[in-house]
Amino acid sequence: MLRVSFAVLCAILAFAALATGADRELAVTLASDLDQLREKWVEKPLEYLTAAHLSPAGDRVALTARGQVFVAPVKQGRVVAAGRSSCPS
Repeated sequence: MLRVSFAVLCAILAFAALATGADRELAVTLASDLDQLREKWVEKPLEYLTAAHLSPAGDRVALTARGQVFVAPVKQGRVVAAGRSSCPS
């Protein structure tokens, strides 16, 4: 079966089967090359730490860095980012 790919309005990529005349849309995902959207790792994260407080039980620590609050276990475990609620403007 012979197939032809084509673009519709430069946005939709599709395949058309010439034998049947049927075509279908393809789902295409492209990674962005914008620098602002790339994942970045902070080289010295402790330079951004503004506060650290131990829980009364001593099993967790609350950290504030770059305007965000995180709660982490003292030993191994999952770090949780405290979410911000959206305020009506």
